Amino acid sequence: LLRQRLRRDLWQFVIWIGGTSMLAAFTVSAVNGSYGTETDRVNLLATAAANPVIMLFRGLPSGADLGAFTGFLILPFLAMMAAFMSSFMAVRHTRADEDA
Repeated sequence: LLRQRLRRDLWQFVIWIGGTSMLAAFTVSAVNGSYGTETDRVNLLATAAANPVIMLFRGLPSGADLGAFTGFLILPFLAMMAAFMSSFMAVRHTRADEDA
């Protein structure tokens, strides 16, 4: 049963994973272009740390190097995409079971 569902959802998984990977890759190049110096990243992190709403949704920054800064910026979007994917898959399977 699990194999059948995975086979049926293969293309959706490929599209979701590909889209998420492209978002991450484009974000890394955009962050490198926009915030190329560590001083720019430190200034933005100081501004973000002063705002409690940003800290609520993004969490504590773990550093100003390129990887940690990119993770700080992209994590909410990746979590939202994972939530959408899970919701769409669950609705699809429960609606298909209702019609059967």
